Amino acid sequence: EFVAKKKEMFLVQMSLDTKREEIRKLEEKAQMKEEALQRSEQMLEEDAMRFDAFLKENDKKAHDAIKKAEEETKKKQEKTQEIKKYTQQIQSLNSEMSKHKEALEDCLRYKNFLDQLTPPEWFEKHKQSLIDKQNKIRNERYQEKYKVWEKLRKKLIEQHRKELEIKKELKKERNRRLGKIEEEEDDEPESKVVIPPAPRLEDEIVEMPEEEVPMFFKDPQQL
Repeated sequence: EFVAKKKEMFLVQMSLDTKREEIRKLEEKAQMKEEALQRSEQMLEEDAMRFDAFLKENDKKAHDAIKKAEEETKKKQEKTQEIKKYTQQIQSLNSEMSKHKEALEDCLRYKNFLDQLTPPEWFEKHKQSLIDKQNKIRNERYQEKYKVWEKLRKKLIEQHRKELEIKKELKKERNRRLGKIEEEEDDEPESKVVIPPAPRLEDEIVEMPEEEVPMFFKDPQQL
């Protein structure tokens, strides 16, 4: 009976151990499934966060695109208004220029008519005035150049004279050392001095700007 009880207790203990092992394995499986579930939930949460960020980024890009499109539309409208304003200004200026052009043509026709009535002596007088002015400028330029040339000529002659004196002194010194008798020598003529040609009045070219002949008729009572 004791052995039977022992055997029964052994079987019960073995059954308990088996149950405990099964429970442990079930708990491990449950733990693994719970951890897998947590990982899945975390992944789902991360995916949801990424998707939310993606939606926000898209919303921001869409908002920026809409804002940029609105700004471009506003700029385009402003440019259109500016072009319209400048077009109106150009049209106004063209109209004003056309009026002035017509007035100028009228003035030129009137001037041509008055020129035909103007005495020829008036045009000759103006022409002679221009010639006198031209001759005055030519003469002033010539006189200025001639003064410069004359100053240069005197300077070259004086320089040549000094060079001759130095040569004479050197020659005297050399003759004195050699015991030669000094001989009187004439100064070298100034013609040996190289002097640039003098300026000529006829070489002066004066170009006068074209001047419009003043109107002879300045008072309507002259007509």
